[in-house]
Order: sequence, then C-alpha cells, then structure tokens
Amino acid sequence: MISAAAPVVPPREQTKYTLDDFELLATLGCLRGGSDDVKKHRYFSRVDWDAVFNRTETPPYLPHVGGPGDHQNFDEYPDSPMDDSVVLFGEDKAAFEVFDHF
Repeated sequence: MISAAAPVVPPREQTKYTLDDFELLATLGCLRGGSDDVKKHRYFSRVDWDAVFNRTETPPYLPHVGGPGDHQNFDEYPDSPMDDSVVLFGEDKAAFEVFDHF
C-alpha cells in the first residue's frame, strides 16, 4: 500500500558532496539492476509493486478528470513568441546553407 506520507529518511551527516555522490544519484535506475534499484530503495519500501503493476493499488491522491481532453490539472503558460533573431555570417552561415534545399 502506498502511504500518503513519505517515509522518514534520516538526514545525512555529510554537508559537502563530491562528484562521486552526484554520479551515484544520476545512475540510480541506470545500473545493472535497472528499475529494481529504484524499487528497492528504502523510500519505496512500503510500496506493493505487484499491486501497482496490476492497477489494484489505490493511489494516495486521485485528481478529478472531467474527460479525455480535460487539462484542468495542468498549469497554463502563456504562448512564447519564437525568437528567430539570430543572424549568422561567414563560415557559420555556410554550415547551414544545405538546409535551405529541403
């Protein structure tokens, strides 16, 4: 069962991190164990992965959805204008001339 409250993970005593710490964090799930490395992490210790896979687990939060096209649970962002103001000269421009032929 997935609990609504995240499990308490004791804080690390280490306050300075090395490059090795970040490389370990970046590879969680990308090593030989694959996604099982993530599933076996203590943060997810109370998750019944078989129930999640079989879709029998009740999620801790179930948003209201009005239909297939309902996007009310997503933030809205104003349209951003395209910035085509970059002008290339010389050999930089020549490197992209081939794209004019497509």
